[in-house]
Amino acid sequence: MEVPHLEALYKKYSDQGLVILGASVDQDYESLRQVVQREISYPVLRDSQGDASILYGVRGIPANFYIDRLGKVSKVEVGFHGELALENNIKDIL
Repeated sequence: MEVPHLEALYKKYSDQGLVILGASVDQDYESLRQVVQREISYPVLRDSQGDASILYGVRGIPANFYIDRLGKVSKVEVGFHGELALENNIKDIL
């Protein structure tokens, strides 16, 4: 599960301008709400109908879109490849 790694990296790099927006395709709102309240300090959007997933062409979960300061998508990564890969991708856009 990548959420704990994203949370740690968010805390580490948010003062340098890192913004993380999570998106959940979870159908069960109550389960999502409990997880967000306990474990996540960055915003999480609910995409239970899959509209955002279709719009952005999400083909698997997790999917990470790395967007630089100019708003350009610099990389899309599907699947969890470890905290080091997440951190390196974040450093590339900061």
